[in-house]
Amino acid sequence: MIKIGVFSYNFEHYKSTMGLLNMLTIGIKPDVIYAANKVELNLDTSAFRSNIRGLFALNPIEIASLHEINYIIGKHNSPETIHDIASRKLDLGIILGARILSKEVIDSFSIGIINIHSGLLPFNRGLDNVQWAIKDDLPQAVTLHFINEEIDRGKMVLEEQISIQSDDTLLDMQMKLIGTEQRLLRKFLRNIKTLSNSWKEKLPDIDKGKYHSILLDNRDLKFEIAFDNYLRKWSSI
Repeated sequence: MIKIGVFSYNFEHYKSTMGLLNMLTIGIKPDVIYAANKVELNLDTSAFRSNIRGLFALNPIEIASLHEINYIIGKHNSPETIHDIASRKLDLGIILGARILSKEVIDSFSIGIINIHSGLLPFNRGLDNVQWAIKDDLPQAVTLHFINEEIDRGKMVLEEQISIQSDDTLLDMQMKLIGTEQRLLRKFLRNIKTLSNSWKEKLPDIDKGKYHSILLDNRDLKFEIAFDNYLRKWSSI
């Protein structure tokens, strides 16, 4: 049996909530949840908001308590977390909420750690993936991949593009991507019994692509025009 550790946040968080419920509804119970407390990051604000406000979410500790899942609050990259992963002899890590994980954490799992990224990899790495897909004329897509120590790189597992309608907003696109993230997670988990290092090594590498920061300014990008052109093109495909 594959032994699983989940990385989440220790506060109300939609992706953590839905990911854990998805796992449990298909009969997969993680061995442990590593929950990180909230940290103020002081990031710049995107010029064009795509994050969804007001989505209902639980603190993962409520799910862990109800289903008797080990729940450890602490920094994901701490020596204590690394020691705990090794002591439990975990095979697979699943990121539902985390910052950048260290190589030491990744290497502590016998098979590896998967992430679900709301962008087409390797071309749309980093932040503000909806906006950068529009700027770079890329499909809106979700990628499920094994991570390595580089941001949004590793081994490709699953990828799925979303459909675009001519009257979509940025928030519509983001909501579709959120749903697709959970659908790919379910698809992956339903085949988890076949998971092995030999299978993983045959997966294609994600080793190129451009990293994007937050899209701050549209003065040179003429984003509204680009968005209209994007909708016309991609809604007809």
